[in-house]
Amino acid sequence: MTVQVYIAVCLTIIVIAVGAVTVFLAMALWQLRRAAKALEALSTRLEFQVGRLEGLTGALTGAAMAATGGLGKGAALGASALWGLVSYLRKRRRVRAAEQSEETVKESVS
Repeated sequence: MTVQVYIAVCLTIIVIAVGAVTVFLAMALWQLRRAAKALEALSTRLEFQVGRLEGLTGALTGAAMAATGGLGKGAALGASALWGLVSYLRKRRRVRAAEQSEETVKESVS
């Protein structure tokens, strides 16, 4: 095999590799373009949904403002206290479960 044939084969392999990389990059850019268009459409739909929720939020805010009389404040205070109690009990239960699991591990090691 002469040097010229060897160089021709190497250059052919390089050209084929560059062509394959070019095709791969073109396909990746095409997919990226499609993904960007889909994301744009999704954001447009999301903007529409947020606009619809804005009216609902305004109505709920009005109802909450109307309910902030004496009864509304008492109900909010009661709900807040109840939620605090539930959170405290959940935290205690998690701590107790963690302590029991540590004791179990210590007993199994001993």
